[in-house]
Amino acid sequence: MAQENWWDNDPVANPTAQPAPRPGPVMGAPVDPAKRAADARDQTRTTLAVEGAARDDRRETRDVTKVKFDQEAKLRDDFNMNPQVKAYRNSMPMLSQALRAPKNGQGDLSVIYAYAKLMDPESVVREGEMDMVNSSSPMAQSTYQNLKGQLDGSGRLPPATRRRLDQEMIRTMQARRKAYDAQFKDYGARAG
Repeated sequence: MAQENWWDNDPVANPTAQPAPRPGPVMGAPVDPAKRAADARDQTRTTLAVEGAARDDRRETRDVTKVKFDQEAKLRDDFNMNPQVKAYRNSMPMLSQALRAPKNGQGDLSVIYAYAKLMDPESVVREGEMDMVNSSSPMAQSTYQNLKGQLDGSGRLPPATRRRLDQEMIRTMQARRKAYDAQFKDYGARAG
């Protein structure tokens, strides 16, 4: 086999050299219409398959999101309906109301109402509760405070009784807070 020199194929060094043929389709060659149609169908099928897969992915993501949302909503509703959670949430405004109540007759009524609702959140506060709370303090203090309250408008509850009621409500709320925190932790673990 004869060895070719590089200048044999170089058009500058050898003006009679022919350029090497380029690989690929021959220009002007007829294209089979059936092949062209088959290629177009294949391209259409590929495009439809890709679009269908993307649509299926979006539908699956939407379905998973809906299931997750439904599970979260059910868990939240279960948490909110839990008796310990309801008791804590219903009692918190009562404690706030009692601690901010003024030191007069209307404030005493507010404290007694809050105390009754805090001790039994589902109960209805009746008029007799004022007498029951007054009877819980010593008779001499109760009588003195009743007379003093009528003279200067300071209320019917002796200050010591009112302090004890406030302390009892705070202790009750602390216990309810512990129960609420336990439920919150439990439901938080379930949500995770």
